Amino acid sequence: MENRSRIESLDELRTYVAIIGAGSLAGAAATLGVTPNAVSRRLGLLEERLGRRLIHRTTRRLAVTDEGQRFHDRCRRALDELDEAEREIAGADGLNGTLRV
Repeated sequence: MENRSRIESLDELRTYVAIIGAGSLAGAAATLGVTPNAVSRRLGLLEERLGRRLIHRTTRRLAVTDEGQRFHDRCRRALDELDEAEREIAGADGLNGTLRV
């Protein structure tokens, strides 16, 4: 991965999934708590790294490409798995298991 960190790449993937979920760059920005410019920049970096256009954008609408939809589906599953792993490990210090009295 060029000079970008893995964290930045993960931010790009989370941003991409948020764009598709919100249906707009502005909606994704609001969801992520960043500026629309940051969302646009992350999308551009992701598309540049992949060498593929994921979303056709005009001033009025976004249209996900076929490749972009397939990529979104895989990213969504991967991010869901990461989130679940974090929840699982964060709960490891708490009580778990069956309690028998």
